[in-house]
Amino acid sequence: MIEGEQLELAYVARDRASTTRIVHPLGLAAKGSVWYLVADTEAGLRTFRVDRVNFEAAQADLRRRGISVEFQDHGAAHSIYFKDPDGLQLELTTYEL
Repeated sequence: MIEGEQLELAYVARDRASTTRIVHPLGLAAKGSVWYLVADTEAGLRTFRVDRVNFEAAQADLRRRGISVEFQDHGAAHSIYFKDPDGLQLELTTYEL
């Protein structure tokens, strides 16, 4: 994704405890209609489900960093598009509307 960049995620563990995580995003993976962020963390490689709350938080974080974000409503899904420093277009999508 964006080399050297970090994201701050609001994370809810399986036991419902809420924390904040700083991660280094590596990519996205889909399993059925569920998307996961693959990221490096202090504890090693981890996956995080990209749900509506995290989708909106990622969008706000990108804008706060001055990264231009384009939102599109696809009906069954919402996507945001943005570019990495090399100009490669990236997409985050959520199906939980």
